[in-house]
Amino acid sequence: MHVHLVTTGTSIVANALKKDISEDIKNTLIKAKLATPGSPEDLELKEHVSITSRVFNEVYTMVVKDPYTMSAELNSLKYFLENGLVDKVLLLSTDTGVGYFCSSIVKKYLSEKAGIDTEVKVVKGFGVVFEEGLMSLLDTACKLISEYKKAGHKVYVCATAGFKPETSFLIIAAFLLNVDSVYYIHENFREHVELPSIPLTVKAVYLNELKKIYEREKLHGFLPADEIEENVLKELSERRLVTIEDQKKVKLKKWIKILLPYIES
Repeated sequence: MHVHLVTTGTSIVANALKKDISEDIKNTLIKAKLATPGSPEDLELKEHVSITSRVFNEVYTMVVKDPYTMSAELNSLKYFLENGLVDKVLLLSTDTGVGYFCSSIVKKYLSEKAGIDTEVKVVKGFGVVFEEGLMSLLDTACKLISEYKKAGHKVYVCATAGFKPETSFLIIAAFLLNVDSVYYIHENFREHVELPSIPLTVKAVYLNELKKIYEREKLHGFLPADEIEENVLKELSERRLVTIEDQKKVKLKKWIKILLPYIES
């Protein structure tokens, strides 16, 4: 089975606003697009994720007519859809009203028009609070990648849409977990591009120390600094993999704590 993890952005709303649409629908979309992520004005768009909503239906109709122009996510999947390389799509949505709205439209299109098993995974904090969103995105993605890889499926990560800093970390995690492909639509060439599957690894000396910190932190909350070679500890700290409290308590950064259980020795 070919499984695709796809971060979703707001291209559908942005493209819909370029079309000739009803004034009330246009105002609803503009209000949501300009709203602060996670605000009541933003989350209000979630209420339109319904088959009875004129806003949802009108935008969805636009996507059905021209899916690859209207949606960056569908455009990224085009090559794989046309070549029978999509069996399941997991849409990683930002924790925003506009993100959920766009994700729901992509899901409806893939389910109804392409016959693809599709799920929307709203990632807590993603697109609202940077650190919380990053941690949630890594946690969600790592669990899904690991689950489907262990089941023997091919896993692909689409890095076209969404926020660039978070997506960059997602790409690193994808390579560390040996996904089958990371791809996106190139901004200039406007075509499907697959990134080289760089075999990322962590130096054994650092990985061993990180895992030692991980185990001790679970038991005692930290690892004493004097139990790590000074030069190794210095580099782990400079690379922002660990924090050192009171010059003696070593703890893992949250993001490496999420990744570590999935990194092979």
